[in-house]
Amino acid sequence: MSYRLAAGLVMMAAAFGLSGAAMGGAMCNDTAEQNAEILAKGMTAETVRVLITVKVEQGADRATTDNHAQALADSLTKAGAAHAESIGGQPLVVAELSRDKLLAAGKDARIACISLDQLSPAN
Repeated sequence: MSYRLAAGLVMMAAAFGLSGAAMGGAMCNDTAEQNAEILAKGMTAETVRVLITVKVEQGADRATTDNHAQALADSLTKAGAAHAESIGGQPLVVAELSRDKLLAAGKDARIACISLDQLSPAN
């Protein structure tokens, strides 16, 4: 994990008082598909940087969480994401997606939530 990404996550957690899966964002009251549709409608650039919360069984150990998150990041990259990186120890993936890749990700059963990466200067 890059230093910038780690520092950003720490700042976000401190600013919002969030930890773990809650770091996925406030939009997580909707389905991942609804999240993706909302974000896609608001896109003004070719890509958007998002935080994706990966579905992991409650009580899963770090290795399982890391494996699920990395598998999703690999899958997004293989599907053509501009960038996808898992965040060690958290059920999170940071990804940069085009509109069509964002909408496709919203339909992925492994994803619990998609929210805008508020720390990214690209948004």
